[in-house]
Amino acid sequence: KIANKADDFIDAAKALDKADNAIDAAKLMDKAKVPKLEMPVKKTKKLVPNTPEHKAARWTAYKKRGGKWDYDRWSKQYDTNMQNAKYGLAREKAYRTQLGGCSETVKTPFTNRQIDIHKPDEMYAGQLKTGKMSLTKQAKIDIQKDAAMVQQGYKVEYILEKGASQPFLDALKANGIDYHIGPKIP
Repeated sequence: KIANKADDFIDAAKALDKADNAIDAAKLMDKAKVPKLEMPVKKTKKLVPNTPEHKAARWTAYKKRGGKWDYDRWSKQYDTNMQNAKYGLAREKAYRTQLGGCSETVKTPFTNRQIDIHKPDEMYAGQLKTGKMSLTKQAKIDIQKDAAMVQQGYKVEYILEKGASQPFLDALKANGIDYHIGPKIP
């Protein structure tokens, strides 16, 4: 039953992708006999990641933001992101089990910062990265928050299991942030 529902959402998303406007999309969806995808005006419940409803909502949001990819390309990236998140969270847990610490959010002068391996008694903030990192817009924001933590006396360390681009490493170094390339645990 869930597989059929997922197929319906995929068909609807493909129809929306091919349509030039909302009227064409509605005609295509009616022709394909798939449910219309509608985003609720107000979210009443949090969607569970990696479910057909979550994927449909994310696709709709992506298109509303002006996303340029077709559904097939976007879908492959969504699936990869879901697997990466699952792997990354399991890996974080393994690090916390072996090294100690907890997952915690701390305040910075900018906004809150989620710490993967936090040891408050030692003023240690470990950030685990299981994929190769590059200096993206989000990475710059995170480094800015981490630099503020360094100024507050924290030892901030990035564990870069698959490495990082030179600009990313340079940004860490320029902000007094330590890094380790490669895994620190088996």
